[in-house]
Amino acid sequence: MEDIEKFESLIGKLYIYLLKNVKDRYVAEDILHDAVIKILEKRQFYRYKENYDGWAFRITQNVLIDYYRKIRANANLESIKKGLDENKDELNTYKNLLPALKEFIENLPEKYSEPLILSDIEGVKQELIAQKLGLSVSGAKSRIQRARKMLKKYFLKCSEYKYDNRGRIMEFYPKSPSCICERN
Repeated sequence: MEDIEKFESLIGKLYIYLLKNVKDRYVAEDILHDAVIKILEKRQFYRYKENYDGWAFRITQNVLIDYYRKIRANANLESIKKGLDENKDELNTYKNLLPALKEFIENLPEKYSEPLILSDIEGVKQELIAQKLGLSVSGAKSRIQRARKMLKKYFLKCSEYKYDNRGRIMEFYPKSPSCICERN
């Protein structure tokens, strides 16, 4: 009976945590439902030396991160579909940018690329990134900003652009295939 009461208390704490992060009662309940299922499915992996509540919170945080990734992916998909109709020339320019961007991100040190990908591509909140990577929030923000500055440096050094009268990139040209190797 005591274990059931402890688990119910834990569920209440997880719900409050989720509610603070998503601000929508129904979404928090859905995420909590998914988290409880994962906790129950993964209970055989729980190591008794660990704090059970902390272990359950980590699983819940990961389910929350997955939720934000899914929202970001859906939003990006809708945005891309809308953008296809609005300006095909601009889309072609950005399609040309994507391989270079991918290569530049892959060549960043992992301690910078991982928080950048989580933040700017997957849409995870910086607080959750900090928790996931074991950093302070300011440490996570700092790494994301440094990664952005590195990317800007790589793009400026390794690419040429043509802009329209509004300052938007209209054409993109890589300077040379070996530029990525020469960037440092």
